[in-house]
Amino acid sequence: MEPGRDYGIVDIDAHIIEPPNLWREYVEPRFRDQAIRVERTADGMNRFVVRGRPSRVFPALTPLYPGQHDVMRKMTRQERCALTNQLLHQDYAEASAEGAIDPSDRVAILDRQGIEAALLFPTLGLSWEEDVLDDPEYTLASMRAYNTWITEFCATAPDRLWAVAHLSLLDPDASAAEAARAARRGARAVLVRTVAVKGREPSHPCFDRLWATLEDHDLALTMHVLAPQRTILNWGNNLRRQSYFARTHDNLPTLLGLSDLVLGGTLSRFPRLRVGCMEVGAEWVPWLLRNMDDKVTCPFSEFATDVEKPSDVFRRQVWVTPEFSEDLDWLVSRLGTAPLMAYTDYPHPESSSDPLATWRARSAGLDAAARRAFFRTNALALVGLARRPAPAATSDAPPEVDDAARRVAV
Repeated sequence: MEPGRDYGIVDIDAHIIEPPNLWREYVEPRFRDQAIRVERTADGMNRFVVRGRPSRVFPALTPLYPGQHDVMRKMTRQERCALTNQLLHQDYAEASAEGAIDPSDRVAILDRQGIEAALLFPTLGLSWEEDVLDDPEYTLASMRAYNTWITEFCATAPDRLWAVAHLSLLDPDASAAEAARAARRGARAVLVRTVAVKGREPSHPCFDRLWATLEDHDLALTMHVLAPQRTILNWGNNLRRQSYFARTHDNLPTLLGLSDLVLGGTLSRFPRLRVGCMEVGAEWVPWLLRNMDDKVTCPFSEFATDVEKPSDVFRRQVWVTPEFSEDLDWLVSRLGTAPLMAYTDYPHPESSSDPLATWRARSAGLDAAARRAFFRTNALALVGLARRPAPAATSDAPPEVDDAARRVAV
């Protein structure tokens, strides 16, 4: 075994940083002139351009590195402003954390962190779709370009780097075809903005071909927290900028999307479809399940006896990632270990400088089987590798938990 490598940990939510010219190099020629890009302005700022216009969500970009927020919390307001101005004038790609753009460097980072494998989400891909909701062709072409790049990135070390393909409900048939292509290229999951499109919720039958394709190709559906989605709740920029409101605003789309997939019967119609709710915490889960169960059992409810018990659907098909600040013992006491997964969020600034140390401390009260499930087995189940043979445990890796105790066979 390589020094420093712990085969007992899978990072289920990590990120890459897209190279500034990714879309210009990979997008179909007819979209190249207006391809998504990051460009340096005359004063050295990093401008994020989508379809020829500065992004409404993040018009300017800064380099990213883990622990950035922790550092800034210790600064005065004046110091934070000075650091932010400095970052805004550094090259977005060159000054970002190691391993964010180069796959060989990323594997070296995994080795140093003691991580077996990582599921890789985009960074800019968490925001730009908001700017082009009126243009399905441009959106899908840009997603195809990204998916080609990320699957090439991960193909350099397919046992260590797992690609998340980017898809859209704007064109479910095109996304179904793209899901199949991404699966053939090695993707393990897809990222979808699961909100209503043209008045149709994700549970509408028009999206069934996409969900069936994910089942057929063994791809997990992930709903990752996205950058400010102003078009979803339409409560305006002013409210969204208030920090106490921003987190609620950013998490609600996932809760709404998951509720619709459960209550609308999609997950019952596609019982092999696996769903991961990423970076939205988990303390909301007991509350949501209790209320959904009450909804379907109420005799006056439109759902009465028409759908499975939502908590049963959740236990069979849904996984979640707790926040670093959430009480893991409390979550386990209410949910069990089955849906909970560890992650690093590397190299995003919300991540601590040593997230695995945080998770080890927070999981200290769990027994060995529960820790193994949290750090490894549950993540493997989400990406369809639940029966992957477990390597020999290290001193820091609890013994493998019985997959049969996890939930029904995936």
